[in-house]
Amino acid sequence: SRDRADDYIDRAVSLMTCGTKDANELADAVAILQQPDLSYHWQRVGLVMEGGNVLSKLAISDPQMLAFDIGAAPTERAVFERALADGDLTAHRSLYFLTADPDLQSYDPEAAAEHLMALLAIPNEEVFVLGSYRIATPEIRAALTRQMDMAGLYLRAAERGDIMSKRDYALLLRDTATSLSDLQTSAGWLKEAADGGDVVAMAELGRALAYGIGLPIDRPAALVLLEQAERAGDAEAAGMARLLRLEMVQ
Repeated sequence: SRDRADDYIDRAVSLMTCGTKDANELADAVAILQQPDLSYHWQRVGLVMEGGNVLSKLAISDPQMLAFDIGAAPTERAVFERALADGDLTAHRSLYFLTADPDLQSYDPEAAAEHLMALLAIPNEEVFVLGSYRIATPEIRAALTRQMDMAGLYLRAAERGDIMSKRDYALLLRDTATSLSDLQTSAGWLKEAADGGDVVAMAELGRALAYGIGLPIDRPAALVLLEQAERAGDAEAAGMARLLRLEMVQ
């Protein structure tokens, strides 16, 4: 009923910190309840808060419109770039994720490579850089290779005993080999990685033994390694093992 509504409004007003927006909403509420006197009262209250006239109300809207007219909210990339400008070097990681994902509009291979380069200058970030390079898009890998001796970086990590770096250095060396010596060195690092339990290295060493890539052909030994990798869940090794078994039967 109207009395109950009036009582509710009075209680609400007594509990609230009233602003111009509240006064206008109360004016609308009592207008709906068909109480013109109260509606006029709250409109007058709102005008007093705003300076006593309708022009004051318009003047208040001007700075509000200016506040909304400063453009869109900053992007996630802009936020991290600001953090970087403020000296937070860890922002390079976040910016790398934003620029390295080809599914994002912020994908930028050159920028992603730059962030990885910057991370290399930060202590204990080399592992992150190597891991990111392994799964980066070809464009990012190419951009980083133009700026950094990735083979040398992997070699240093391999010499420190990192198993995945041993495997990756071996594959990188094999892919860029210019001599038999390069292939032999590659096979040696693959063996170290395989002995360390790296499944991909097992499969690749099996391939090297099966086809004589830097090593004398030894199909029985190759099959042992390929079946090991197959049992560990390597689907490519399973395919190679199947073909090798067929060849060995003939």
